[in-house]
Amino acid sequence: MALTFKEKCKRSNDMKIQIEDSVFSCKRGVYGIFIIKNGCKSCSYVGKSEQLVIRAEKHKLDIENGKHVRSLIAAYKDPKATILISLLEGVPYCFDNYYKDAQRLASAENYWIDKYQGMNQCLEQVPEGKRPSIDAWENMKLSQNN
Repeated sequence: MALTFKEKCKRSNDMKIQIEDSVFSCKRGVYGIFIIKNGCKSCSYVGKSEQLVIRAEKHKLDIENGKHVRSLIAAYKDPKATILISLLEGVPYCFDNYYKDAQRLASAENYWIDKYQGMNQCLEQVPEGKRPSIDAWENMKLSQNN
């Protein structure tokens, strides 16, 4: 019988990226990806998902393959750092209105991003949707100062 993703994580010798049990016990919600180093825990990424376990697995693979935000890739390569994926808030369906249910999840994610960015964490996080590239933003910033 094949192992579940949770069982694979528990049996893995590579404890570099840990997924808390809370992620496995909640289907829909907001999660954080934290770097733990020298006794300090810092949030690098906040996300939302309708399927937390599948999304956590994708993040784990992306980090291992060097396809994520810089701070998580650096932490993965750092022998003194550990990465932890943790549930921040479960956001169950209310089933009162499709659009309101979708917005509740998006609003919860924005709350947590704002909270951690207010603590100077999660600073590689950008909102979904169309936005200028970082280079275009830097050029606009320079033109404002001239």
